[in-house]
Amino acid sequence: MRRSFSRILSALVLAGSATLVPAQSAAATDFCVEPLCGDVDNRSGGHQIMVAGCWPNNEPYIYKDALGCSRTVEVPNGRDGDDWYWDIDGFRAYKGCITSWKKNGTTQPAVDRRGASVSAWIKIGNDVNVVITGITCG
Repeated sequence: MRRSFSRILSALVLAGSATLVPAQSAAATDFCVEPLCGDVDNRSGGHQIMVAGCWPNNEPYIYKDALGCSRTVEVPNGRDGDDWYWDIDGFRAYKGCITSWKKNGTTQPAVDRRGASVSAWIKIGNDVNVVITGITCG
């Protein structure tokens, strides 16, 4: 629902303005202009996944449990991150677990944090849809 509203609102904004919103602006707010929005869908089979509606630097990976930006939320299995934030900028692969995922429909190498002392945050780009397909811990 929010994604559809976002697309309609984006079309109206673009139709009434010759100025496009730059990509850097999209991640800095809780609003973005399609196709500049990232999203994370949780289809992990029972686990929650932490997503971030912000990103504190330009690094593609951040190795720590707390990301260090204020807009993070746990997304329950079967829900989408854009239910909370218009633009998702990353997700957390939990320490002690293997996180399986797809990026724009293509299976990615699983993030194996078994034996790790901290979690790993993975940055996603604009116009990227991530689907968390499984989380196995222990």
